[in-house]
Amino acid sequence: MRRVPDNTYDRKFLQRIEEGANQKLQDEIKDTVSYVQQEFGADIFHFNVVMQRYAPEEWEEVKDDWHELFPYVDVQVTVKSEIKMTGLIK
Repeated sequence: MRRVPDNTYDRKFLQRIEEGANQKLQDEIKDTVSYVQQEFGADIFHFNVVMQRYAPEEWEEVKDDWHELFPYVDVQVTVKSEIKMTGLIK
């Protein structure tokens, strides 16, 4: 078992916690998207809406085949978390 540092306000310690949280969240989100793509093939995340809004030309090319294409779409996930306060208990 790892020992918790004496000073949990130490910025390097908090950065390690943030990086670990970022990686864990990123992995969980990617796994969830992949699971939904493979098991259901349904765009429950509404990526199609994002494409319509931010990549309308590309959307026009794929919209008729979206249901067949969606299970194979490579989704990139980036997570950036930040610990703003420590030591607070409610």
